[in-house]
Amino acid sequence: MNTKIALAMNCTGSSSPDIRGHFRNPKQAQQKHHWWWTANMIFENVLNPIREYEGVVVFLNDNIYILKDFLYMLLYMNKISHNLGNCEFLTLERATFSNLANVNGLELITWDPNYEPSVLAFDMNVWNKIISNYDIFCTVDDYSWARSLLYVSLKQKEGSQFKIMSSMFPRAYKTDSCEFNRILKHCDVIESVYHILQLQRKLKESLFPTQLEVYVYIQNEDDSLVNDYSEGYGGWNDPRDMDLCENFTLSKIKKIVMEMRN
Repeated sequence: MNTKIALAMNCTGSSSPDIRGHFRNPKQAQQKHHWWWTANMIFENVLNPIREYEGVVVFLNDNIYILKDFLYMLLYMNKISHNLGNCEFLTLERATFSNLANVNGLELITWDPNYEPSVLAFDMNVWNKIISNYDIFCTVDDYSWARSLLYVSLKQKEGSQFKIMSSMFPRAYKTDSCEFNRILKHCDVIESVYHILQLQRKLKESLFPTQLEVYVYIQNEDDSLVNDYSEGYGGWNDPRDMDLCENFTLSKIKKIVMEMRN
């Protein structure tokens, strides 16, 4: 449907197609809304005790099975990331299956726009960096929360690009993926969990490592990367989505204003 037809039909949002000429897709838009709402509710609105908590908060999707040393690795990685400095995010899940040889390896990279982890950990300091640039997150024409974080990373008012540290061998697995049986088109959750438990038994002697190796792959922070991602991928140009996204931050904005007045 083009703009003229949409206007003739008096469609809501007919005057605001995205950068690719497409109109609002609710299934796409809700992905970014859901992540933003969740983060705002956790850090700003619901969990009052967390405001005194200085550790990391872990975001886990409901289809994730974690290995026994998940928390051990998370705390170990967090300690290493503080020693290295300037590492905003941690994840113990990877998009691709890793070789057993990397069971004690960590990878530090700049935030990858194509990497949308189901397991993500960061603390209040990082959240403050994100929410202080809420205008970038909420207005960039991109329905992906992960890519929207990239635009914040590239265009934030202060600091360098966001970094993420990941466990080269996953400590978290999606139970509804076909990672363990790529032949099947539809994967059974019970079968996936069975394979994960088998893997955990196989790795029994390698879990809870006393030493970890860090491999650093940081991109050069130059203008070319900014230019490559100067525009979004689309799916987020409806004023209703932008307004709702910005409204989630109202409590934070009011708090800052009150502190400034005081």
